[in-house]
Amino acid sequence: TALVARQDEPAPGAPSGVEFMGFTSPLDPRIPLVSAGRAAFLGGLRGPGVDDANALGIWTEDQGGPHLAARGRGPAPGLASGHAFRLLDVPFLATSGRILFNGLWRKPGDSPSFLSGNQEGFWSDRSGSMQAVILAGNPAPGTAAGVVFRQETSTAIGGAFRDWDSDDALRLVVNGNLGGPGIGELNDEGIWVEGPAGLVLLAREGDLAPGAGVGVHFGSNNGIDTFGDHIPVRRNAAGAVLFGARLSGPNVPFMRSLWTDRSGSLELVARGTMPVTGSAAGDPAPGLGPGWTFSLLALVDL
Repeated sequence: TALVARQDEPAPGAPSGVEFMGFTSPLDPRIPLVSAGRAAFLGGLRGPGVDDANALGIWTEDQGGPHLAARGRGPAPGLASGHAFRLLDVPFLATSGRILFNGLWRKPGDSPSFLSGNQEGFWSDRSGSMQAVILAGNPAPGTAAGVVFRQETSTAIGGAFRDWDSDDALRLVVNGNLGGPGIGELNDEGIWVEGPAGLVLLAREGDLAPGAGVGVHFGSNNGIDTFGDHIPVRRNAAGAVLFGARLSGPNVPFMRSLWTDRSGSLELVARGTMPVTGSAAGDPAPGLGPGWTFSLLALVDL
């Protein structure tokens, strides 16, 4: 066992007198990650010149110890000069020692305390240097011209991107919100998965849900939380994706479901309904005999 970093000690890459205040994230309480014997973590800072805009940083460890990978108020790659990181999330760490992380940026003229879910993006050093992977305001693949990643409708939450995960090659899967022409409460969410050619739309609110029944589509009648309800989007080391989705359609006012692309295309794993919803019963639960069906779907892994 070896000490990686400690509260009250100098933070590598920060000016003299700046020290670690702690290792928790305002966005996500996950513990630091370890891969191939090295760590990556989000750290809080205190000391000379530290304020709300630069009190967070991301460190990754190599044979020489931790080094600073990104810090609030540092330049945000992929954006125009003067745009800076404002808030950083816990990074995903690959066995290569490279990272992928989510964050918010601040543009010139924004106050130091300004936060906007539509100034959000993903960055990675997977290519050898820190670069933007995808940013709020970018065109959303698989959608109409002018449609972008953005929190726009009354049912959209969490900013431009609701949830995400990565495989060991640091390829992203993301649950995103949409804004632009033709976007409303019933079609403003989707799941995108990153492949060799970039992001590809895997599932979208309002689209028919394959194998889920005639006329059954992704989303509920109120447009709230189509994806990630109880079961967040996940991607395993091999690149397979798993996510939960709400469904609705004929005889199905509300139903939860579980989906994966582990076979190479999107497939339904299971559907479940609560009796109080008035929906048709969920799928039969294998091994429990006739009449037993899935109700709540939760706590899954891939």
